[in-house]
Amino acid sequence: MRKDPLGVACDFLCRIALHGGAVLVLAHVTRQGVRPLQDLVFGPQAFVGTSVFLPFGVKVICAYFEGWRSVPILAPAALLANEVYWQLPLRSAAMQGALAASYLSVPLAIWLVSRATGLRADRATPSEGWRLRALGGLLAALPGQAGVSLA
Repeated sequence: MRKDPLGVACDFLCRIALHGGAVLVLAHVTRQGVRPLQDLVFGPQAFVGTSVFLPFGVKVICAYFEGWRSVPILAPAALLANEVYWQLPLRSAAMQGALAASYLSVPLAIWLVSRATGLRADRATPSEGWRLRALGGLLAALPGQAGVSLA
């Protein structure tokens, strides 16, 4: 059965809007809620960034359901969130590499965990899917955040 190209394009744009919208909403909550609370509790110099980065959860969920397609799906929102909330110097090659590593690390980590454990997202039970997302997210969080912090 042949897929309708217009339907495929609309589906992809809807995924960008859904996942990207979630990234933007959670970026706003992180910037306007988490960061001020963190500064109040720990002091403004305690962390370079935020201790809790809520959009990361969207990266994990999107990578779990979309696989490698999560990178182009989330890219517009990642760039827009950077412009609106963080103003990281995206003109530098180091920051571009760090941002790419951050968004590529999640589907890569989920793929690695899937290969190592034999769990597959498309065949996982709810508890297996939860473990796959948690392990993949944990594995991706460390180098992804380190890369953004160092750049």
